[in-house]
Amino acid sequence: MIAAGKAPAINGDGTHTRDYVYVSDVAKANVLALSSDFVGELNIGTQTEISTNEVFRKVVAEMGVDMEEVHTAERPGEQVTSSLDYSKAKQILGWEPVVSFDEGVKRVVAWYKN
Repeated sequence: MIAAGKAPAINGDGTHTRDYVYVSDVAKANVLALSSDFVGELNIGTQTEISTNEVFRKVVAEMGVDMEEVHTAERPGEQVTSSLDYSKAKQILGWEPVVSFDEGVKRVVAWYKN
């Protein structure tokens, strides 16, 4: 939407957080899991909470556009915060995130601009 010049709707005040993991880091975790004998659950995350507002601001800045946040009603029951401890994945698979949030935004924006 931002690439098309349209501001996305941000649910609520935009302070809800998520743990954003770059796709190549997730793919690497899956490849490592395929060659492991481990059976069970592992968190694939960065242990970092990033707000929806911060995502919007970083993308807008990287795109080089001037755009205001547009907030809509909060979704009932939406999770307020989220971050995942990847220490078990590191111990079992030798996996940890490599691409930072800022670098991930730069890569995605560069892809959209091409």
